[in-house]
Order: sequence, then structure tokens, then C-alpha cells
Amino acid sequence: MHNPVIMEQGSQKFFVFAKGKTIPVVHPEDIIPYLVAQEYHWAEGYSAYELSYRWIEAGAIPVSVDSVLSQSPDLRGIRLINGFFEFQVGLNTRGHASQTDLMAFVDTENGAALLAVEGKVKEGFGLSVGTWNKTLGKDDRIWSLCDLLGLFYDDLAYLNVKYQLVHRTASAVLEAQRRGIHRAVMLVHSFDPSNSHFRDFHCFSDLFGSAVKEPDQISEFKTVGGVELSFAWVADPIRSVRRGLSSTNCMPGNNGVTG
Repeated sequence: MHNPVIMEQGSQKFFVFAKGKTIPVVHPEDIIPYLVAQEYHWAEGYSAYELSYRWIEAGAIPVSVDSVLSQSPDLRGIRLINGFFEFQVGLNTRGHASQTDLMAFVDTENGAALLAVEGKVKEGFGLSVGTWNKTLGKDDRIWSLCDLLGLFYDDLAYLNVKYQLVHRTASAVLEAQRRGIHRAVMLVHSFDPSNSHFRDFHCFSDLFGSAVKEPDQISEFKTVGGVELSFAWVADPIRSVRRGLSSTNCMPGNNGVTG
């Protein structure tokens, strides 16, 4: 699988990579043709819409994300080089590639890193490993991913771990390996005020001895597959709420402080 070359490209920060071509993403709607469900889930309150608007309107790493990542001394001075929506990563087994919502390549005071970003609103992380794994081909894949991540299949099945968490984390590690990047973050960017399904994420990150205990936290980095891997959960309001807050704070005579 061919991958785009990661380099500074002026003010243009976001792209999709399809059919061997790097295609600029100027407006959030530009990603619709590359979504699995295309326009079916393109609406406010859906993860693809919320994630793309949050990052593209920021034109960089959103403040909410930066505030969580900056908790880690390993990510000081972080800045976005560029980001690829709906980024496919081959998993070194038969079957489909893992399609990460946003693969962001960043620079820090300690060198390059990548963020494998999974956008969420109310939806969960899909089927559990035990439910998903019903055929020989799938069995081969999950064992391969367990080997890569240093996990035990029996633990995943017993703890009802969700398969999407496994292959998205594998995507972060594999893409970092292929590019010679030494640090990677598997990051959930949630737009759900109740942070639905955080417990699944917490339990999964705990398997690495690197648990995210609460929303808006980043874990310590642990070596996984030769890559320093961390987990993070960022909580954000949906776009309509953010715009409402912004309008309120910008009203004449309103300094953003309530009595």
C-alpha cells in the first residue's frame, strides 16, 4: 500500500489519500466521498462531521486536543505538520485495511510523532473481539495484532475488549514503524457530553499498564512494537454548542465571566 509523503505544504494542512493521490481538503464536506457511509452519516451530531469541522476550522491542532497532549512532557512544542482524513493502514494480514478517521503527523521538541484520531459521539467501538472473531481469517488477524501489541487473546475475550480499539491502536503502531516515527498516540476525540463508552477505552488502555483514568487525560508512553505509545481521550462540545458559547462570549459587554 502506497502512502503519501509527509512534508510541510504551506498553509494547506489537511488531505485525503486515495488512488495514489494526495487530495487537499479545504472544506469539511470535501471528505464525504471518502467516508464509508458517505452522506448517510454526514450531519451535525455525527462523528465524521464533528471531527472534520473541529480540526479544519482550527486549521491546526484544536485547543482542546492541545491542552490534553501538553500534559505529556514528551509532546512539548507540538504542532501539526498535516493530517489525513479516512487514512487507511494495512494490518499485515489478509482483509481490509484499518481506516483511521484522522491520522495527524506532528512535530515536537522531542521529534516527530503521530496521532491516530478516532472521532466519537454516541457510537461505541463496535463488536467485542470474541463476537467479531468467528472465522479462520479473522482468527489469524487477531492473533497477529495481539503479537504486535503484546496482548493476550484470552484477556481480550474475557474482558470483552472491542475489536475497533485493537485495530486502531495497531494502525498507530504500524504506521509509526513504517515511517520511522518513535512516538504515537491513539486518541479518541469525543463530542458526547456523557463521554459514552469511555469505560471501554479505559479498560483497554489499562492492558498496556498505561491507563487513561478520566476524560481529558493522556497516559504515559509505553514501548509497544518498538514504538513509544500513549493513549488519550479528549472531550469537546459539538459544533452547535461551541458556536453558541462563542456567540455568548462575544456579545457586547460580555467578558465571559458570569456572576
